[in-house]
Amino acid sequence: MEKEKLPEKAKIESVQVRFLYDDSGFCKDIFRSTEGLRLCRMETRRGGEDYPVWYTITDEDEPCAPVKRGLPVHVLDSDGNTVVTEQNEYVNGDFLAEKKFPFSWECRDVKDETTVSLIKRIYLKKPNQK
Repeated sequence: MEKEKLPEKAKIESVQVRFLYDDSGFCKDIFRSTEGLRLCRMETRRGGEDYPVWYTITDEDEPCAPVKRGLPVHVLDSDGNTVVTEQNEYVNGDFLAEKKFPFSWECRDVKDETTVSLIKRIYLKKPNQK
């Protein structure tokens, strides 16, 4: 039996997200995609290193399922420009992403000017922006 193909418009090649708010008490930042899907970027520790993992979330902001491995998650600034891109990979039985920017609760400790600029573009909203 031949496998049924998905319609082209059903295929997701990447996700574009903007920072919504932090839930640092549970080690996660909440983002919203341009299509309205909410994702969280959650911290996990493996082998003495901190890694982000991207998850879809429930209406109660609970992690639901890891974002598909290899699917680029483009983090946008308030003008809609891509600031940085991360993607989950499946490594030794875990979903992990290469950490390209700090979590919101780590920002106050950053001194490097390039990273500070990146942080401002990701986490600071323009007035009137939701």
